[in-house]
Amino acid sequence: NITNKVSEIAGKHYGESDKTDISLRVITDHIRSTVMMICDGVIPSNEGRGYVLRRLLRRAVRHGKLLGIDKPFMSDVASTVIKESGGAYPELVEKQKYIHKVIENEEASFNKTIDSGLAILNDKIAASDGKELSAADAFQLYDTYGFPIDLTLEVLEEQGMTTSREEFDRLMNEQRERAREDRKKMGDLGWQSEELGLDKSIKTAFDGYTTLEEPAKILAIVNEGEVSGAAAKGEKITVVLDRTPFYAEMGGQIGDHGVITGKNGAMTVSDVQKTKDGKYMHIGVVTEGELSVEDEVTASVDAAYRQAICRAHTSTHLLQKALRTVLGDHVEQAGSYTANDHIRFDFTHFAALTAEELAKVEDMVNDAILAGSPVITEEMSIDDAKKKGAMALFGEKYGQTVRVVQAGDSIELCGGTHLDNTAKAGSLKIIGEASVAAGVRRIEAVTGEQAEKVLYAAEDTMRNIAEYLNNSQVVQAVKKMLESNETLSKEVESMRREQVAQWADKIAASTPERHGMQLFATQTDRRPDFVKDLAYNLRQRSPRLVFVVGSVWDGKPTLTVMLGDEITACGVNAGAVVREAAKLMQGGGGGQAFFATAGGKNPDGLQAAIDKAVELIEAQVK
Repeated sequence: NITNKVSEIAGKHYGESDKTDISLRVITDHIRSTVMMICDGVIPSNEGRGYVLRRLLRRAVRHGKLLGIDKPFMSDVASTVIKESGGAYPELVEKQKYIHKVIENEEASFNKTIDSGLAILNDKIAASDGKELSAADAFQLYDTYGFPIDLTLEVLEEQGMTTSREEFDRLMNEQRERAREDRKKMGDLGWQSEELGLDKSIKTAFDGYTTLEEPAKILAIVNEGEVSGAAAKGEKITVVLDRTPFYAEMGGQIGDHGVITGKNGAMTVSDVQKTKDGKYMHIGVVTEGELSVEDEVTASVDAAYRQAICRAHTSTHLLQKALRTVLGDHVEQAGSYTANDHIRFDFTHFAALTAEELAKVEDMVNDAILAGSPVITEEMSIDDAKKKGAMALFGEKYGQTVRVVQAGDSIELCGGTHLDNTAKAGSLKIIGEASVAAGVRRIEAVTGEQAEKVLYAAEDTMRNIAEYLNNSQVVQAVKKMLESNETLSKEVESMRREQVAQWADKIAASTPERHGMQLFATQTDRRPDFVKDLAYNLRQRSPRLVFVVGSVWDGKPTLTVMLGDEITACGVNAGAVVREAAKLMQGGGGGQAFFATAGGKNPDGLQAAIDKAVELIEAQVK
């Protein structure tokens, strides 16, 4: 049935030719996989499973074009897949609206890419020797225009041509290496255990779930990029401790701030990162005395800073729950950033949220906060967590034992730090919603004190507007002002039209027809939009109009040319005229055969441009 549906759309049938059969089989196979992957939460992207999905979908679209399908069709075929498999996989039916949207968005995006890419590829093929396309050209198509290499190879194969895949891969690797170098922000995280003089098996014990302060020992110090035994006041260092209450940046949650204090010195901690082998790197500046390896110290987390992060993180869980309730179960986390002063949450969804949806989500989160539900954190097996209904981050790998955080109706697998009661979040205020990728939306929000600041700022703004308007009923006053402005705008426009008509009457009466033209050529201090309206008014009056008017506005010259029907019938093209004349005022322009404008940089050349335009027109009319 799926193949039959593709055949119906393409107007071709299986068995007609080998090429047709291959394309029908590719589309049938790929659309099945596409539908299943999207249902499982995969979205098209440039890495991992998302890249596999993108390649499947785009290859199917490409084969649709080979069958002569020149319109979006994958969503229609997806309907057949859902109908065929919906009985065995009921979640396909539940998520069919979302599946259609993801496919439609990706197909529309790819059609733009493939149309421009194919045009460029065809130009490069035409300029080649007909045997081989250079790997540099193939790579440019991929790197600059986003045209996939597999499609380039398919098109070349159809043309009986090749390209060097080895050379393409070499160029790709070079580009990745350049990108990798550009992205090198690892800093001290690049240190290996051996370079730090530590055994690989040594890990920093994290106790930050239960305490914000504890004794610890300094195991290693990186001082200004060098492994060191000690560091003095003013030096920026990275310290490895045997145990720590500091949470390291992970899972979208930023690292803690605080201080590390010893008998002989102290440092402020402004960032904490975790290495792959489990060592916590405390980054900051020595503020007092000297710190040395083997020093016994006290590690203290900034409690207020941690609490602000906890408010944001617990609120993020409530936000995801609200989004799934309002928008549907297709909503999956696609990234997050949880800081002390704001939340950024990315999620899978196919359209911008309406004002009503945003208000509903925000209300649900605040209701959950006000409910004052205890936030319960438990460790359990992954199987028990799934039975409990815990949400997992899609694509994330989990061990056999996981940490489950329950806040009201929200249950998620999470390693971050949280409040002990939802009420301590205070409130949540959504401050932004936008698209970050095809099928991915982003909400930005603030909680606690930051939410209060947003509300206070809004109150201040309203108070200032009320004072400016001298009216406490701001909405009504603004509405009245807008209505008044609209009325005034209409009156001004009516007066402008009257002025244009009056000018047109005078010009028509005082400009006799000579040499087969009714020529009006001059400079004016009127705005360019007035000149344009005047030109159109005069054109309706005279089929032999030649209107050449220059004006200078904001220090820049503008040339306007309008021609009547009988003048353009002589072969005169206004666009060609202004392009040539504009050179005399250091500018350029264009337009239609009967109307064109040009701008320039040199006002002193405007009269010469007018004269040139008239000269060019007269030469053709005679």
